[in-house]
Amino acid sequence: NVFATMIANGVGNGRHGINVRGIGATDTRVSFVYPWTGVNGEWHGSTSLALNTWYHVLVTYDRGATTNDAIIVLDGGTETITELTTPIAPVLTGADTVKFGENAAGSGDFNGMMAEAAYYNRILAASEYGVLAAGYQPLYWPRGLTVYWDLAGGTRDRIQGVNAGATGAVLAAHPPKIIPYARRQSNFFAAAAGS
Repeated sequence: NVFATMIANGVGNGRHGINVRGIGATDTRVSFVYPWTGVNGEWHGSTSLALNTWYHVLVTYDRGATTNDAIIVLDGGTETITELTTPIAPVLTGADTVKFGENAAGSGDFNGMMAEAAYYNRILAASEYGVLAAGYQPLYWPRGLTVYWDLAGGTRDRIQGVNAGATGAVLAAHPPKIIPYARRQSNFFAAAAGS
């Protein structure tokens, strides 16, 4: 099966990452791997990806229990999940290097384009999926935003200045869509509250 890493965090193949995984001979889907000391958990979505097509990929995962499944969101819609391996506790923790376009071992090259990436220290709400998929930068949702890479400007994030490596993938321009606070408060939240 083809396995290409879009974003990886870790040493070797033992940490988490968002991947493109071949399912069978011709079917390619988004997958997510999260490290546990016993057995890593791995899940994949239900949509077969088309070549030369932009996708917004979002993964959120609650590592609080081995029974939790990852949530994979493609273009704002939640995917039906297939669990490939059930994690065995305890969870593996620690700080590692983030890489774009390959895993931390330097393999699994992703031959594609990426515009931006973000890491939150919380589970994102379903109401946030569509807004992010519509192209609003993660800076629009700052609560719990730990790292944000506007990849059009390189691999230094805008929050803490953390560097990441980029190999295999092309870093592509992405027009920012950040609504000023006053407008966001009066238009977006008022509309959401009244619905």
